[in-house]
Amino acid sequence: MDTLENIYVQLNGKGQCEEVQCLTLLRDVPDRRLVFDALWKDRPVILKLYTDNSASSRQLKNEWNKLSLLYVRNVHGPEPLFFGLTESGQWALVMEKITEAQSAYKVWLDTKDSPSQPDYMLLVLKTLAQQHENGIIQKDLQLDNFLFKNHALYPIDAYQMSFAKGSVSRKAAIDQVALLASQYREAGGGIDFKDKLLEMYGEIRGWAFTEKERGFFNRRVERYIQVRLKKRVNKCLRTNRRHLVLKNAEFFGVFDRGLFKDFKDAEEFVENIDTLMDSGHVLKRGNTCYLSRIIWKGCELVVKRYNNQGTFHALRVTLGQSRARVCWANAIRLNLLQIQTPNQLAFIDKRTGKLIDTSYFVTEYIPSVTCRDYLLDKTVPESEKQENVTVIIDMLSRLEHNKISHGDMKHLNFLISNRGPFLIDLDGMRFHKWQWVFLKSWAKDMARFKKNWDQSPELAGFFCDFVSKR
Repeated sequence: MDTLENIYVQLNGKGQCEEVQCLTLLRDVPDRRLVFDALWKDRPVILKLYTDNSASSRQLKNEWNKLSLLYVRNVHGPEPLFFGLTESGQWALVMEKITEAQSAYKVWLDTKDSPSQPDYMLLVLKTLAQQHENGIIQKDLQLDNFLFKNHALYPIDAYQMSFAKGSVSRKAAIDQVALLASQYREAGGGIDFKDKLLEMYGEIRGWAFTEKERGFFNRRVERYIQVRLKKRVNKCLRTNRRHLVLKNAEFFGVFDRGLFKDFKDAEEFVENIDTLMDSGHVLKRGNTCYLSRIIWKGCELVVKRYNNQGTFHALRVTLGQSRARVCWANAIRLNLLQIQTPNQLAFIDKRTGKLIDTSYFVTEYIPSVTCRDYLLDKTVPESEKQENVTVIIDMLSRLEHNKISHGDMKHLNFLISNRGPFLIDLDGMRFHKWQWVFLKSWAKDMARFKKNWDQSPELAGFFCDFVSKR
């Protein structure tokens, strides 16, 4: 559907046709559904148009039944109004639009660094407890799937819910709280919700938890973190609201829509990328990689090109992953873990025949200095230095907690800007499943990190407490 238009829905089994005026396309899930802000008889509604011809009938009826169950069980949610076939033969569902509401996730972000954030999380847990008491499990439990209005939360994605006859079991409820904790572990002001969420939920339900239940909760939190990271990386490798994917015989690329407005933009960039790098500010010219700062559409970017190392290397990269693709995935993971790294804007794998021979990783350019140069700068106040050192230590702690080794912890890979510290050079980063493998790699990371201060021992004190315990 290229343009907004009036859609006529033939009501299922009633021989009646209703006209729905589409106002705005809210969401496009490729080959699944289109979601519109719409009007029906001057009433604000949401219209869902199911575009997967092979499963649209099943998807619609599943969602309709679940919306109806929500309504019957007196859980806050949009009222299901009607469904049926459009003139073009697609299934459509129309539900109430909850007006004057905000995204619950946006409200969460707006309360950052605010004393009200714990109160808001308590509201989330009360809503979750109410659902559990009504036998409802929200499989895709995230604040994006709630609306906030008049100090109440309204679930909007009934398709991702399951319903039990009685209340949800204790174990399943703890599992749901763990899913929530894996996404919203930290609030503003350094409040760590991970250890508080289970206690807050227990107080709402009047439950006290055993050590076995707490252990189960912690294991599930870590498991959900890994699942979420994997899902987000996979999502960012296909066309979505934020990214364009362009694939042909010559290259495969993923591009951020904020910079590349359409496929023509992306193709033009790929065609000119080597010329742009050669005419830009060359930062590194090595045999394996070539680094240059360029200007594209008025924006300063950094492009890292991984050069062709021969046929055997190209075969190994093609069967595995290019270093640019690894950087792209790792940047996404770090951002989800709240570890600052320059925003990833594109990666491109160029092919000769069927083999990947060259790849490119594109990020924003951030004016910055290396960590050691920053700490040696006598014009920077000591209090400001200590603030940035604290952030770097927090970065390292997050890496350690999530079993991530960096692979090259030289001071050049810690940049300090007016936006704080950034971690770069992500192609050697690894996310470890096994603790013993991680500890071996982490020991090498810490040894390299300590070596940073050999030539400037006066700086070692900044990190002394952290490294002495590793």
